[in-house]
Amino acid sequence: MPPGNQELYIPLLDLPEAEDGEMVFNSRSAGPMSVMPVFYKRNGQPTVCDPVQVEAGEIRYVPIKSLLPPADRDRHDWGGFTLSFSGLPREMWLQFGFRT
Repeated sequence: MPPGNQELYIPLLDLPEAEDGEMVFNSRSAGPMSVMPVFYKRNGQPTVCDPVQVEAGEIRYVPIKSLLPPADRDRHDWGGFTLSFSGLPREMWLQFGFRT
């Protein structure tokens, strides 16, 4: 497939442990890539986060709270999450990790 707009989706439904989780960005790109994290509340309202710059071949662990705007850092009523980027399919992988 040719490069284009890609979107990864993770459903999150009222998970209290989500507030202390982390994202793992796993780049399979040959160059740096800008990715856009967006959280969605259960009512569908988006919370757009700052873009994250991921380097070629980088695996980066990022606490969820550091992605969110300060006013949203203690919420756990998220309905979903998307990560958007421009590139090839499967050029960026994402894992959502929960801390126990």
